[in-house]
Amino acid sequence: DKVQAAACAGLSLGEYASLIACGALSFKQGLKLVYSRGKYMQEACDQNKGTMASIIGLAIDRVEDICKEAGAQIANINCPGQIVISGTIDNVAKAVQLARAAEAKKVILLEVAGAFHSSLMDLASERLAPEIEEADIKEPEFKHVANITAQYTSAPDRIKKALIEQVNHTTRWADSINLMAADGVRVFLEIGPGKVLKGLMRRINKELEVYNINNMESLQETLKVL
Repeated sequence: DKVQAAACAGLSLGEYASLIACGALSFKQGLKLVYSRGKYMQEACDQNKGTMASIIGLAIDRVEDICKEAGAQIANINCPGQIVISGTIDNVAKAVQLARAAEAKKVILLEVAGAFHSSLMDLASERLAPEIEEADIKEPEFKHVANITAQYTSAPDRIKKALIEQVNHTTRWADSINLMAADGVRVFLEIGPGKVLKGLMRRINKELEVYNINNMESLQETLKVL
């Protein structure tokens, strides 16, 4: 029997794969937009040097206060107790010091090219906007959750707006998963290499079932279970 999806979401770059999966975006057009997104983000990285860090073990409001004091920004709310911050090298370094002083369980400087999902990516968002506006985006065939709102988004113009703003705004992954779970979704498929999202899901809601699909063998094994 065919497995029917009830909803979909993708973290950061994965939002494009999510839109392709639900029929809102063609694979060919998705590839073009992803290429442009990467190119413009690299240009923004070259123009505005920045970095990111993962803060583990502090509440969101405490991290918000730290970012405000340090001049950094929240990039990803991945799961309870794991928040990624973004900003200039100096501002993130200051935020790291403050997080450690606040007794965060762990603070990890990430090996990234720049300050993704922050205002340092404004140039990339502006450059990408015209291409997304021209893209042929349709209403999803099933529910799609936008990163920046953690809400179901179906109108093509709202999907475009979310993709443009996603580049330089916070991605709300934990809230996205909680939305689908509250709507009755209990089985999730992580499609792609690695098991990062499965790890996050355990911290978001331990009652959810998550299967990883990264090759034909894992696909066939998962289909047997479903």
